[in-house]
Amino acid sequence: MKKIAEKIEKKNFWNSEIFWIVFISIFFGVGIIGISMEQFYDKIVPLSSLQLFLTFLVLYFSRFGKKDLFLLYAFLLFFVGLLVEIIGTKTGLLFGSYSYGDTLGLKLFGVPVIIGVNWATLVICTGTLVNKLQVKFLTKVLLAALLMTGMDFLIEPVAVKLDFWSWEDGVIPIYNYVCWFVISIPMLYFYLKWELVENNKVPKAVYLLLLLFFIVINLV
Repeated sequence: MKKIAEKIEKKNFWNSEIFWIVFISIFFGVGIIGISMEQFYDKIVPLSSLQLFLTFLVLYFSRFGKKDLFLLYAFLLFFVGLLVEIIGTKTGLLFGSYSYGDTLGLKLFGVPVIIGVNWATLVICTGTLVNKLQVKFLTKVLLAALLMTGMDFLIEPVAVKLDFWSWEDGVIPIYNYVCWFVISIPMLYFYLKWELVENNKVPKAVYLLLLLFFIVINLV
């Protein structure tokens, strides 16, 4: 009986929120240290797209339920995110005049495919953060959209530094943040409306890790 109990305990650990938080924290820690140290910089930065994809996988595998519906909506977020970025880079009608570098890997119409994953990840994280707030539904959506826009505010200088993308004349327009806020609203609305949010600590931890990552890299 003791051996059976130990197996159950071990299985529960590997599927626990704590395990996934520790797991992804290690990778973020390696990323922060690697980018901060000149001797590792060239080896770590090209792995940025892998880190983004791994982060999404952690959000998926750490879920308790509704995994099929969650994955379906995540794919929708992925395609919408990729589409708005393609429109943005090709026309300048969204976000402003910018173009992507080669750091983030495989591209579709000039936009790294991993960018769609980034949109999905941020919707999941910010939606989870606001879900339990005792406020009106639309207020939750707007607060989550502000959190997404705030994260982009931290991401932009780092993205330019790491050659994720660059802006015309090197200036990040206010219009970019306006578009982030407006576009994220319908994404978050349906994520919350369809009750895909779980009372799960992992997306909250991921948002905090992203926050820490971009704050530190902005400072180094």
